[in-house]
Amino acid sequence: MKKPFFPFLLVITFAFVGFLGGFFTGRNINRTPVRITAATVACTASEPEASAEPKKPPLVDINTATSDQLQTLPGIGAVLAQRIIDYRTENGQFRTVGDLTNVSGIGIGTLEELLDLITVGG
Repeated sequence: MKKPFFPFLLVITFAFVGFLGGFFTGRNINRTPVRITAATVACTASEPEASAEPKKPPLVDINTATSDQLQTLPGIGAVLAQRIIDYRTENGQFRTVGDLTNVSGIGIGTLEELLDLITVGG
């Protein structure tokens, strides 16, 4: 009596297909070697380093800032700070930071220096 050949062939076929699937999915597609050095391990194992960029000071809200707070901005002294407050009192809050040029003594150049330091809130 002959033993059936078909189940044996089926097992071999599945084993071969499984091998090929594992072989092709496990390949390094770029074929670039992966190098792990002690420095790599040390960098990944340690705490993240502090950012190289210095922390930016908080933005000054020109709609609510006091005279002292306004004077921390470059190019803004006591006189300009008071003009900003007076303008704000007479005309209401600034809608955009660009409205600051409506204050006497503040031009485009001064505004450009302040853009990254000021906000109109909200």
